[in-house]
Order: sequence, then structure tokens, then C-alpha cells
Amino acid sequence: MTTQEAIEVKDDIMNSVFSWSISWVQFRSCQAYTGQVNGRYTLIKSYATVVGLIDHEEKVVYELGKWSKTTSQQIRKIKRFMVPHYEFVAY
Repeated sequence: MTTQEAIEVKDDIMNSVFSWSISWVQFRSCQAYTGQVNGRYTLIKSYATVVGLIDHEEKVVYELGKWSKTTSQQIRKIKRFMVPHYEFVAY
């Protein structure tokens, strides 16, 4: 999956009924949240914006857009903690 396709997946999820049933959990060491979607995807949210997507089937973490240095560090921290062996792709 390309980064653009990852963004489209995120948009589809956020525009669907799934977005209403996502249970957001604050990541313990930073101001970011993760939300599991149908077993395949985990979204990473900073404040009210989805900034990352973890694809558990393809084993890739996507940073969706150019964000602040702090937000990028949050995404990388979550990746290192949750899925250290996954590939990282920054958009």
C-alpha cells in the first residue's frame, strides 16, 4: 500500500460507521491516542487529528502528513512500543 492509499483508508474509516465505534485509548507516555479498527488497522490520533495508521496485515506504520516534530516523535514512540518490527513510512 502506498502512503496515499493509507490516507484514503484512514479517510474511509473516519467517514464510515466505524468512526463512531472506535474506542480511543491514551498512549501512556505521550499525548497521543490509539484506536483499533476491525482488527486490521490501528489509528493514531494527536488531539483531534488522525496522524498515523498502523496496518497490521502489511506490517507497516504510516505517518499521514507532515506534522510537528513532537507529533512525529509520538508516532515513532508508539511504533517502537507497539510494533517495533514493522516498517515505517513517512508521507
